[in-house]
Amino acid sequence: MGNKPKKQTNPLDEYDPFSEILSRSDLKEEFELNIIKKIKIKKLKQKQKHKKIETIIQGTRQGSKSFSNENVKEIEKNQSQIVELDFSWNYLVEIPLNFSEMKKLRKLKFHKNAMKIGKLQNIHHLKMLTFLDLSFNRITQLPKEIGKIENLEVFKLNNNRLDVMPNCLFKLKKLYSLNLSKNSITNTVQPISLMKSLAILDLSYNKMNTLKIDCFYDNNLTDLNLSHNLIQSLPKKMKDNSKLQFLDLSHNKLEEIPQILFSLRNLETLNLAFNTNLKGKEIPENISKLKKLKNFEYLGVDLSIEKPLPQSFSKLTNLQVLKLRYCGLTSLPQVLLKLKNLQVLDLTGNSLNDLPEQFETSFPKLSVICFAFNKFKKVPNGILDHPNSFQAITFDRNPFEDDHLKLLNLGNNAILLNINEKKKNGKKTINKESETETEIKKEEIEIENENENEKEKEKEKEKEIEIQNEKKKEKENEEENEKEKENENENEIEIEKEKEKEKEEEEEEEKEKEKKKENEEEKENENENEKEELKGIITATGMGKVSPNEKHLKKFRKKLTVKTSLKIKIKENSTTLNVEELKDKIKGCIIGNCLGDSMGLSTEFLNKNQNSVYYSYGVIYPSDFILDHHRSNWEQGDWTDDSDQMLLILDNLLDGKGKLDEIDYASRLLNWAKYGIADFGDLAGNGLGRTVNSVLHHECFLTEPHKSSFEVWERYGKRGAANGALMRTSILGIPNFDDLDQVVDNTLTICKITHYDPRCRASSIALTTAIALILQGESDLEQILETATKIGAKQFLIEENLEKEKIEEYSQDYIKYSKSNTWEDLKLDQSGQIGYTLKCFASAFVSLRKLGNSKDSSKVLRILSELVWEGGDSDTNGAIAGALLGTWVGFSNLPKEWIMEMPHLVWVEERVEMFFKLLGI
Repeated sequence: MGNKPKKQTNPLDEYDPFSEILSRSDLKEEFELNIIKKIKIKKLKQKQKHKKIETIIQGTRQGSKSFSNENVKEIEKNQSQIVELDFSWNYLVEIPLNFSEMKKLRKLKFHKNAMKIGKLQNIHHLKMLTFLDLSFNRITQLPKEIGKIENLEVFKLNNNRLDVMPNCLFKLKKLYSLNLSKNSITNTVQPISLMKSLAILDLSYNKMNTLKIDCFYDNNLTDLNLSHNLIQSLPKKMKDNSKLQFLDLSHNKLEEIPQILFSLRNLETLNLAFNTNLKGKEIPENISKLKKLKNFEYLGVDLSIEKPLPQSFSKLTNLQVLKLRYCGLTSLPQVLLKLKNLQVLDLTGNSLNDLPEQFETSFPKLSVICFAFNKFKKVPNGILDHPNSFQAITFDRNPFEDDHLKLLNLGNNAILLNINEKKKNGKKTINKESETETEIKKEEIEIENENENEKEKEKEKEKEIEIQNEKKKEKENEEENEKEKENENENEIEIEKEKEKEKEEEEEEEKEKEKKKENEEEKENENENEKEELKGIITATGMGKVSPNEKHLKKFRKKLTVKTSLKIKIKENSTTLNVEELKDKIKGCIIGNCLGDSMGLSTEFLNKNQNSVYYSYGVIYPSDFILDHHRSNWEQGDWTDDSDQMLLILDNLLDGKGKLDEIDYASRLLNWAKYGIADFGDLAGNGLGRTVNSVLHHECFLTEPHKSSFEVWERYGKRGAANGALMRTSILGIPNFDDLDQVVDNTLTICKITHYDPRCRASSIALTTAIALILQGESDLEQILETATKIGAKQFLIEENLEKEKIEEYSQDYIKYSKSNTWEDLKLDQSGQIGYTLKCFASAFVSLRKLGNSKDSSKVLRILSELVWEGGDSDTNGAIAGALLGTWVGFSNLPKEWIMEMPHLVWVEERVEMFFKLLGI
């Protein structure tokens, strides 16, 4: 290795986005922001390539509500030659242009603006226009002139506020693709067949209930998406859609599988997922009529198939993708073994514990298998012995008895790992093996057959050898015993000498310890005097006397990391709640955290004055969000980094089988910061604050995270008290809720990974303690908040790294905020203070006081909406308030109309179910 130590490199040095992210608490109330958008203007000249003229639009944070005269003049000069215009991502109410002279315009993009009524002057003159994007606006109606755009082929109107399909759409004779998803449409005004060329129609995420008889009669649709509506049945005339290939009816209210589906003979993809009213319904025999079906999804939480799959299912010979998730299957249906073209089989969330013997000789084209959330105790032989070269096999969340490393070494698994490595490097693709690879496989199979015959012979030989070896060992042991006796005398002499040396060293160490004790006693006497004065402050404010926890009196540097082994199975008599009430409150805590976070994104970093400009007072739904530079980083209805980091704790507990480990969580946090959550399609962790960013860059973060956060806190003058730890710790009120000391230890373990300030620790502990008390069955609201506040206050009594004056100042601030009753007391949009952890924790307490003993979901929604309206760091305020309110009222009393807007709800619900199993409920 050489004499010089290797220079330690920071794993984040190459990750540029960190250097550009500002701290939440450092964001100003208002700031100037350049919104740069290109308006593409192409001049068409004979024998010349297209030239682009780029116009830069500048505006404030709220966006540009109109173009400047210079912008308009620049466009008007070139309007006769313009081919494409892009006005997207500007807060424009209308396009201030006359399109009468834009004879060559083919594409017009106006998505992510603020237009309410489609005011497009003379747009019917755009004879060459083929592409129009008005998505992500606030459009409630369209002008009649839209219907006169003769050559329009693609029209995007998704994420608006339409309640009916505008009549003008039915006059677009060449329209090929129409996206109306995420509006509020209840039905179609006229038959879709009037749009003769329409092939692709997306009506997902609307409010369609009863479909008109002729709405889908005799049309040319090939792709129809009706998912996420309220549809209970389909009109009979829909059977005449002879060209339909893709049909998505997932997330509706279907009460039975519509028989008319089996008349759609060209259907290739059918999705019936999450129609929970289908529980217990059998799949009809005539499904076999769908001869061309390649992709079938029939899944949903708590969905079950009470009767076996029909024998006719085996006739779906073209089926390539089959998903029967959460269908209550206890064994693999035999009819599936006949699906020779199946490539993807997903049976997640059933009760399978083994596979039939025929499995290894079935599915010759199968490449992806998912058996997650089943009851397998080991990898079944049907998988290990299968000749296929699998792309992916998933047994996530099964009660495996085998050690993980042993599983990796079993049979074909070693080959699978090698295949995956080659696939990553782009050297190999599934189902397209080279001739050399197939030859190698044949040789391997022959060798395996020969080995099986020889194994029995080898076993007999091994037994004989073992008998001989045992006899030899006995003789050798006797000889060794004699030699050991001779050496014992010599060893005893040497041991006595070593003991004498050890005694001398111990005496010297004791002397040094006595000196250290004397010095420490002097310091402790000084600290005790300071603590007595601080106790007086707390007592005077009604907090009562709080005894310091002696375990935490040692300086931080003497104890840097702690692993807490959790025995989190809930004990008997630990709560007055019944099992269903307890599960409801635990789920309410986790989903409530995500709910408040999602709602808070609407006004994050805005003040109340700005909110009144962008929104109408009341509930703000995802479709109402302004799509500025900040909010556009998230999918509609999604939560932010607050809940992401809370879910990392949940995964830490699930994967560790209840063990909470700060080293593991630090690694997860770093990975999240770089890549986000892969299941959500993230490219990186969004919303990282300055404190967390600095700690992640610390050289010791992955080995000593507590030390890293302490040194970062020290580096910033011991002043930083941001809410970055509080925002993620609500879930730590759940494990060991019957042991408040353990709840405190768990909270400190995770809090101190990034935030060491006593205010961060105290506020996090107050939140988790309040949640734990509710789960114990405590019903006196004020008593819960008072007890939680007292326990959190202990962090000021044991703090040794601050001057007495600072401790007094911080503790008084903590007490003041804990007693807040109104939003006005908190000033959540105060410039430079929006990320203060004490304001944040107090906002949750105020929310609970406002709710009182009510369990009304509409009141919960109103209170969270009021909190969000206050602005500031509203997603974090909403997250912890949502967690506390969700624990208080339970998941069943949270506002479902908002929760259903969250795109990753099912993903979280699956983890909550696993958490219940870990807790033993």
